Amino acid sequence: MLDAIKSLFAAKKYAEQALKSALEQNDKIDLVNTYDILSKIEDKLGNYKQALLYVKNFNAYRDSLYSEESRQKLEDIEAQYQAEKAENERLLQALEANKANSAVDAKDAFTPTSWSILVGTVLLVAIFLFYVVKRK
Repeated sequence: MLDAIKSLFAAKKYAEQALKSALEQNDKIDLVNTYDILSKIEDKLGNYKQALLYVKNFNAYRDSLYSEESRQKLEDIEAQYQAEKAENERLLQALEANKANSAVDAKDAFTPTSWSILVGTVLLVAIFLFYVVKRK
C-alpha cells in the first residue's frame, strides 16, 4: 500500500511537470491528457476537490479541442466544396466555348463555295453516268 502511494506521488510529480510544459506550449491535446491523468491520481489519493478541478479543466479543454477540430473539418469541407465548384464552373465554361466553336465550325463547313463544289461534283458524276449508259 505504501509503495502504491509513493508511486501515485511520483506520478503526480511527473504529471504536474507535463502540465506545466503543456501550458507553456499551449498544447491542448497534452493538456486534455494531463488533466485527465491528474484527476485520476488525485481521486486515488482522496483529494476529491482537486480531482474535481482537474476534471473540470479536462472537460473544458476537451470541449475546446473538439470544437476546434469540428471547425477545422467544416473549413476543410467548405474549401473543398468551393474548389470543386470553381472547377465545375471552369469545365462548364470550357464545354460551352467548345460547343460554340463546334457550331461555328459546322456553319463554316457549308459555305457557298462548298455547295458549289458539291453541286459541280454531282453534275459531273451525272454527266459521266449519262454518257456511260448512252454508249451501251
